[in-house]
Amino acid sequence: MRPNGKSNSGGRGGELAEQITLLRDAGIEVTPDYLLGRITVAQAAEFLGTTAGEVYNLTSRRQMPFLRLGKRGLRFCRLDLMRWQQERLRPTS
Repeated sequence: MRPNGKSNSGGRGGELAEQITLLRDAGIEVTPDYLLGRITVAQAAEFLGTTAGEVYNLTSRRQMPFLRLGKRGLRFCRLDLMRWQQERLRPTS
């Protein structure tokens, strides 16, 4: 994630393969298109298990990765959201 809260698109090859392997090991069949596809606020909220209001709140504070489409449109990448969740769960030292 860049400092401005937006996701970056470079260097995902190894991470993508790693996430697909982890999910397949857990019995979840996914494709690269599923992980890299852009999703809406409602879909991101469902994916994260929260509300659309909380997603808007986190994006307005630039605390989660997102892509802005025009003035009002927000989109999210599942792979970025998975990475963001993992970073939030890491203990601080």
